[in-house]
Formats: sequence, C-alpha cells, structure tokens
Amino acid sequence: MSDAAWGFSFGKFLELSFLNHAAASCGHSLHRDSLRFYGFGRMVACFQYAPINVYSVCLPPPKIEFNYDKQEWIQKEANEVSCMADLFFAEVLQILHLISESIN
Repeated sequence: MSDAAWGFSFGKFLELSFLNHAAASCGHSLHRDSLRFYGFGRMVACFQYAPINVYSVCLPPPKIEFNYDKQEWIQKEANEVSCMADLFFAEVLQILHLISESIN
C-alpha cells in the first residue's frame, strides 16, 4: 500500500475503493463479484457487496452548533492535562540537570 493510502482513515479508504466502478479484464465487477479482505495483526475484515434499497437520506446540518455553557468538564480535563504536562516536563528538566552535572 502506498504512503498516501496509509494516511487515509479506514472509512475513507473503503469509500474511495468502492466508489471506483472499474471492471476486471474478464468483465466482472471488482466490487460486486469479489470479496475484499483487510488484515491488521490478528484482525481480519471481509467486505462483500450487497445491494440495498435507499428509502430516505437524512443529512446533518451544514454547521454543527455546540453549547459551551454546560461544558465545565472540558476546562477541568484541560487543567488536569496541563498539570500532568507540567509535572512531566519538570521531571524531564530535573533528569537533564542530573545528566549535565554528571558529565561536568
């Protein structure tokens, strides 16, 4: 697989794979007449074409609105992450000072 393909999300990769309506040299559809297997480590996914009837389509709104008034948990989470980062970098700085002292 190319480096560019690794940059796709798996969903986008599947979307682009199945939107291509190419036919094999024998005339069979590469999507309707074949199975696709994808593996990663010990996991395997198999995809097989199945026709469906689309009765309706509901699109999301073009702009998603967020209510920021009741989101104190985000600020709390951000504060916790900031404190953990401060502790981490303080420890790294302390270790670097110890290494510097041992070298001199």
